[in-house]
Amino acid sequence: MSSSLRNMELCLLMRQLWQKDELTFLHSYRVTKIALSFASLLRLSPFELKDLELGALIHDIGKMKIPASILTKKGSFLKQNFLK
Repeated sequence: MSSSLRNMELCLLMRQLWQKDELTFLHSYRVTKIALSFASLLRLSPFELKDLELGALIHDIGKMKIPASILTKKGSFLKQNFLK
């Protein structure tokens, strides 16, 4: 798969995440910036940097399949649903 196609797919995924949950999107962005800051100290290769950047950016992408009512629920999920 070409890198431009992967970049387009990544942009689409991140746009969908932004639309579903802006806070999770912003969290992923901050995690990526922090990870790349640490990576500069580790002197990673350009290939390793790209892998780290991608992994950090999409680390919460699975949240797109979780209903917003669960993602934004206040309080303990376990108490309310399992300890009745």
